[in-house]
Amino acid sequence: MDSDKSIEIDIKKICKGIKKSYKLVILLVLIFLLLGIFADIFFVKQNNEYEATSSVYSVMYGSIADSTTGLHAMIQYSDIVKSYKVAERAEMMLTDPTITKDDIYAMISTSSEDSLTGSSSKIYI
Repeated sequence: MDSDKSIEIDIKKICKGIKKSYKLVILLVLIFLLLGIFADIFFVKQNNEYEATSSVYSVMYGSIADSTTGLHAMIQYSDIVKSYKVAERAEMMLTDPTITKDDIYAMISTSSEDSLTGSSSKIYI
């Protein structure tokens, strides 16, 4: 028995084989390119959109004054997020010059809810 098994790969032979059937290689590349474009057009969702939601809760605890303080802090935070200053900073961080601070400001919305068990604020971007 031969325990030293090795496999030889003839690169010249492989290159000759590819060279010989170069038309088939180009044809296959073009077919799969067209399939990829077709799939992108008809099956891939085209919107380039990012959506994020943040929820901030203020649970009522302790005294009513503590709970009111938490509620006011939450409302102020919501006002800060919806400010033009935040939109300006976001515009400076983006590399896309087509998005302006007004566009960013229009994308942000906030909402608040009060109930017996607590208050919540949501920020939609």
